[in-house]
Amino acid sequence: ITGQPSLSVSVDQSRVARYGVAASEVLDFVEAIGGIRVGEVFEGQRVFPLVVRLPSTFREDVAAVSSVRIPTEGGVAVPLASLASVDLSEGSATINREWSRRLIRVQSNVSGRDPASFVNEARAAIDARVALPEGYVLEWGGQFENLERARTRLIIVVPAVLLMVFFLLYFSLKNLRDVVIIYTCIPFAAVGAIFALWWRDIPFSVS
Repeated sequence: ITGQPSLSVSVDQSRVARYGVAASEVLDFVEAIGGIRVGEVFEGQRVFPLVVRLPSTFREDVAAVSSVRIPTEGGVAVPLASLASVDLSEGSATINREWSRRLIRVQSNVSGRDPASFVNEARAAIDARVALPEGYVLEWGGQFENLERARTRLIIVVPAVLLMVFFLLYFSLKNLRDVVIIYTCIPFAAVGAIFALWWRDIPFSVS
């Protein structure tokens, strides 16, 4: 959700009751400031919406909107400011959606460390300090999402490959003892790679 100046009108129930005006009538007048679609105009095959709205002088600023006069039950017209509070605040210019749900993206760049540890630390901090309202869901994406997908695949692929290599060695050597000896070299082979990553200060991660 990105913001832009937005005019907010909040009807005061006690005021409209005092003047004998329905809240819906006040909102209809407010809607008329921007324009109300009342019909359609046909020109051949083309269709144009027919919109009724107040003159532009009532849309220039907050003071002009507040001065719009609304008829009451007693026949006296009172300004909008007497029935509602009119404020200029930051509203929504665009609302992003995904699967029919509103979506707010918060982006950051991670450098000098692996995404997984950063997300775990950020997730713990948010869980400790932020209470999400009902209906809100927090999801982590980007490079971390790719990392999780790769990790899920590796959990399946790596054991399958190791098992396949084991059977290939067994069918080639026909000796279980030799296969086990060769297999014991695999952890030692990884030590050199891990040491090199540590020595170069490169995060040990999957992307």
